Amino acid sequence: ITSTGGTATSAPYGFIMRDNSRVYTTGSGGIVITGTAGTSTGGQRTYGLAVGFQSSIFTSSGDITLVGNGGTTTSHADGIDFFNNASIIAGGSGRLTAIGTGGSSTGAHAYGIWLEDSTIMRTTNGVLTLNGIGGNSSLSPSDGIYFQG
Repeated sequence: ITSTGGTATSAPYGFIMRDNSRVYTTGSGGIVITGTAGTSTGGQRTYGLAVGFQSSIFTSSGDITLVGNGGTTTSHADGIDFFNNASIIAGGSGRLTAIGTGGSSTGAHAYGIWLEDSTIMRTTNGVLTLNGIGGNSSLSPSDGIYFQG
């Protein structure tokens, strides 16, 4: 899945899952999702890839690769945001890789990867890799990877 946000007054996400959404494969099938946020002209939240509100991505034994690139905004230009009980699980020997690059924010953060609110990321027997690159923020930190509650 590849998705790109456009230009909007608020929240032009690249890719978002919420409200108990599911993306999954059975057998050895893998999942690759790439989201690139757009530009917010008057609001905030240009997440490249966001998964939250009890949504999940899982495989039986395949790999999961998630890539998010934050956009341009006045606040919150994060590459990837996992929030509100998101679950990302690679079963069997499947590997889980998340690569996030923060965008550009004239206000609050531009994290590469933001894990918050009881997010679960795990593998059964595979390797888990997180690679976060902070973006540019004029008012607050832009950590590569930020863990919060």
